[in-house]
Amino acid sequence: PRGAAADLELTGQSVESFVATKAMLAILGLVAPLLLALIWSVVGVQFPAEVPAVGCLACAAGFFFLPDLALRRKGTAARAELRRTLGSYLDLVSMGLAGGRGLAEALSVAAQDGEGWTFRLLADTADRARPLGVSPWTALGDLGERLRVPELVDLGATLNLAGTEGAQIRVSLAAR
Repeated sequence: PRGAAADLELTGQSVESFVATKAMLAILGLVAPLLLALIWSVVGVQFPAEVPAVGCLACAAGFFFLPDLALRRKGTAARAELRRTLGSYLDLVSMGLAGGRGLAEALSVAAQDGEGWTFRLLADTADRARPLGVSPWTALGDLGERLRVPELVDLGATLNLAGTEGAQIRVSLAAR
């Protein structure tokens, strides 16, 4: 699903490790009730065959979806951190523009001036845009689409409009 792909990219987890974790937990869920039934039978408690069978299927299904819940929680936390970072990033971009830098340079330098994985992500996005012949603000908007971060999509659209319409970029960024 699109949401899981965005969460995987945002958290830096590979699809392979995610699927492997899901499979291992499903197998564990399938085996755990059998082991419990075996232990209980050694103690002398007998269950009808349907009880461990239903328990195996229920645990396997439940355990299979545990990584999805954990990934969604991590993705939500990472998005929140990225949103918090955007305010600082925009302040740095505004300062760069006030210092006479062009928009593309201000976006790149501001991302390199910050610390943490969010600033590295923004810097990598701006740096990868140049060789592809894409503007950094378009790349930021695309990143927002991929990661499901509407604030980045809005930022890309605002900067695109500011660049094409000649609007006052610093005023637009300060409003954000």
